[in-house]
Amino acid sequence: MAKYDLEFKLKIVIEYINGTGGFSVVGKRNGISRSMVRDWYRAYSAFGIEGLERKRSKKKYSLEDKIVILRWMKENNASLSITSTKFRINNPSLISSWVNAYNKHGIDGLSEKKKGSPSMKKKKINNGNSDYVKKIEHENELLRAELAYIKKLKASGISIPNRLLKSNQESLKNSEKISN
Repeated sequence: MAKYDLEFKLKIVIEYINGTGGFSVVGKRNGISRSMVRDWYRAYSAFGIEGLERKRSKKKYSLEDKIVILRWMKENNASLSITSTKFRINNPSLISSWVNAYNKHGIDGLSEKKKGSPSMKKKKINNGNSDYVKKIEHENELLRAELAYIKKLKASGISIPNRLLKSNQESLKNSEKISN
């Protein structure tokens, strides 16, 4: 829930407009900062009652929009409040976060970042290892065929050659456990 509702914000703005004091006086009288009174007044002056309403959804700004806004702010030596009013952005601190991101990381800092943990997708094997992978897959197929052959011999009661038993004795035990 929002800390201050629309009725309270409107009361503060009207109190300031009626001239019962400046930003500081109205703020102290109501237990809020002077900058909050100033921001609410500017939002009301620029957007009417809509400027005081809490937004239900966040507006996304493209990289180009952010660059245009920051460039205008710099060229006109404008404050955050004036810039936010000019571009109909209800929250001047949003522009401040763009300025900080730009100063810290350049244009890359302004681009949209994905939120949350990275996905757990399986990593693709690069082409340099594809020959190795094909070789392993081929060997795997041969071992499966050999194991299937041993199982058929065992099931039909035919004696299994010792060379096959020694190399695949462990594989045979494991596959029998799995098939049961």
